[in-house]
Amino acid sequence: MAYCDSEDLNYLGDIFAVGARQTPFINAIGSPITDSGQLNSGVVKVVNSFEFPIAVPVDTGAGSQPSITEADSVTGQTANTITRGQDTNTCQIFQRVAEVSYKKLSTTGTHGISLEGSHNIDGAASGVNVGATSNQVQNELDFQIMANMKGMASDLNYSCLRGTYQGAASVSTAAKTRGLANGISTNAVAAGSTALTTVHVNSCIKAMFDSGAPLIDVVAVCNSFQRQSLAALYEFTPQSRTEGGAKIDVIYTDFAQIAILCDPSMATDSIYFVEMSVVRITLCPVNGVLVLVEVKARDGASYAKQIYFQAGLDYGAEEYHGKITGLTTS
Repeated sequence: MAYCDSEDLNYLGDIFAVGARQTPFINAIGSPITDSGQLNSGVVKVVNSFEFPIAVPVDTGAGSQPSITEADSVTGQTANTITRGQDTNTCQIFQRVAEVSYKKLSTTGTHGISLEGSHNIDGAASGVNVGATSNQVQNELDFQIMANMKGMASDLNYSCLRGTYQGAASVSTAAKTRGLANGISTNAVAAGSTALTTVHVNSCIKAMFDSGAPLIDVVAVCNSFQRQSLAALYEFTPQSRTEGGAKIDVIYTDFAQIAILCDPSMATDSIYFVEMSVVRITLCPVNGVLVLVEVKARDGASYAKQIYFQAGLDYGAEEYHGKITGLTTS
C-alpha cells in the first residue's frame, strides 16, 4: 500500500471497515495478556528461535498380555528402547508500514461522503458536510496504524489455519508457519465431494480418540456454509406457534462435546476439529519486545511508522486434532 495523502477523504458518520476480516480462531485461543498485565503463558509461547518444537511423538506400541515365566524373569529381559521423534514449526515475519503525508495530517476538517451521482465543484464524488465531528478521525497516522494492525491480525489468523510450512534456509527465503490445514494428517477424513453427514463427524472424532487425543476442549472450526451444514445435522426444533428455527453452538458425540466456531478464513470445503487446550500462538521477541511499532526515517514530508512482529502456531501433537476435507460447498 502507498502512503496516505490528502486525496484519501475523511468520511463523516460511522466508520465501517468494508470487507474487513474477523479473526475468530486466534481470538478463541485467548487473550495474550492476563488481567494483572502479565503475559498469559497458557495461550502464548515465547521462543528465542524461529524454528521451535511443538511435540515429541512417542509410540509405546499397542497393549498386549505379557508371557514371562519365572525362569525368564530371573535371567532378565532384552532391553526395549522407545524411540522419540520431534515435530517442529516456525515463526514468520509480519511487517507493515503506515505512512501519512504532512498535508493529510493537517487537513482533518476536509470530508467527503461517496454518494453515486453527487459531485462537488471539483468533480470529485462528495456529499454534504454537516457537523458530526464526534466520530471523525483526528489523527490519520493513528488510524492507519490501528487499521494495519487489524489487517496483520487477519494475516496471522489465516496463517494459523491455512499456512503452508516453509523453513528459512537463507535470508532470501521467507519463513512460513504451518497452519492446521497442513499440520493435521493422522485423523483426516476425505469426504470425496459429498455433503457433510454425521458419519463424517463420527469417523473423525473416533479417529482422534483412537489416536489418544485428550478431547478436553474440542472446537469445530468452519466457514459459514459448513457451519450451517453442521448445525442442520444436529438441530432439533421443538414445535411452537410463536417461534421457529434453531441456533446450534455445541454438538455432542460419543467421545466429546464440540463447540462450533465460524471463521471466514476457513477453506469452504473443510472442517477442522481442534483440541484448543494444546494450541498456542508462538512469538519470537525482538530485544524482549513482542510487537514493535517504531518511527521510520523519511526523506520527504510525511510521517511513517513500522509495525513488526514474528509469530507462528504451536498446535501440539497433530494427532490431537482432526479434519474433514472435500465437502460440497453449495
